[in-house]
Amino acid sequence: MNIAASITLILGFYLGSYQQNKRYNLANVSPKMAETQYFFVSTINQELKEIEQYRNIDTETLIEDSFEKIEDLENRYNGLINDLSKNENKKQIIRQMILNYQQRLKVLEILFTQLEVHNNSKKLKIKDDEII
Repeated sequence: MNIAASITLILGFYLGSYQQNKRYNLANVSPKMAETQYFFVSTINQELKEIEQYRNIDTETLIEDSFEKIEDLENRYNGLINDLSKNENKKQIIRQMILNYQQRLKVLEILFTQLEVHNNSKKLKIKDDEII
């Protein structure tokens, strides 16, 4: 059930990225912003795929909590897309959109650190048990 939820989240992110291409978004501003958006979207998607190798019963809650934060940031980003098409102050909105992508990567970076700590502590526990 949890694996299905994470697959749904990843699929949602892919579909969200696809739908963003149909609307006015960061990539429509300039070729440089298109490169920026592509970098962030591809990096986030790669990170999400890598996280799946850490998924197990012990890490499920940790991963799902982080995915909820990412989903919240994605929802905020969708609001920024709407603002971008309506608002005259595009520079400020573009900065907020880039910051949103950076925040998503930060959430994933923190998650990776937590997963590595969890993974390493589990290995240390096994080694300690073997020594005794």
